[in-house]
Amino acid sequence: EICPEYAGRSPARFSSLLKDVGVVYAHLTLPGATRESLPSIDNSWKGFLGQADTLAGTDVEIDGIPVPAGDERADWVNWIQRLINGIGRGTPPTLSFAHLMAPHVPWLTNPSGTHYDRPEEYTEVFGVQGDGRWGPEPEPPLLAFQRHLYQVGFLDTMLGRMLDHLDETGTWDDTMVIVVADHGASFVPGEHRRWPYEDNRDDLYRVPLFIKYPGQTTGETIDQPVFGIDILPTMVDVLGIDTTLEFDGVSLLEMDEERPHQP
Repeated sequence: EICPEYAGRSPARFSSLLKDVGVVYAHLTLPGATRESLPSIDNSWKGFLGQADTLAGTDVEIDGIPVPAGDERADWVNWIQRLINGIGRGTPPTLSFAHLMAPHVPWLTNPSGTHYDRPEEYTEVFGVQGDGRWGPEPEPPLLAFQRHLYQVGFLDTMLGRMLDHLDETGTWDDTMVIVVADHGASFVPGEHRRWPYEDNRDDLYRVPLFIKYPGQTTGETIDQPVFGIDILPTMVDVLGIDTTLEFDGVSLLEMDEERPHQP
């Protein structure tokens, strides 16, 4: 069964699919004691065999913030700290990347870093009906938006730590930093939380994108519509990479004409 949130996307490579199917089949058929040695299928949608070195219960040290330990800590907190710890290591040029589930359900972090017990299961969002729409009552989506902003507050703290570490390691000036969201969410009573319709499209499509270029000292705001497909050609342009690839998007450094808004 394909999760509706991933329907329509390009399938994984067939060999990887077979490996994942083998892991799932083993979980379904092997005795309980044997299953304990299998890779977890609870932490991602694919690539189960590649999780052993990265997801095997390894908390990282986070100084000065009251985050819980073990299974009580949100996974994304570990991931961004690992990203911070990797800055300044290795031989440049290097690429550091993290796809964080934040801000994202499950909401369970306070701006301080402490975690709270969630009132619902992971697969549920309190106040969302079976069709994925918020109910007509205003209180549940308002509460969800507040919890979302709480998580944003702690994410902002961790991003600040990452930027500080870039500065401390002397790599800030030469580094290109990109922070972007893959999608938004709607918190309007009666509207769908995740799927785009006429009245909630702006909530879902207008996501933050921040780019700091190497050597950049002053900021600039681009009011023209920008898309996720513009990020890669922008990186290629900024880094001076020669390529014969043709991009669907355009470099932000070359946007000299008014770009039409597209629904």
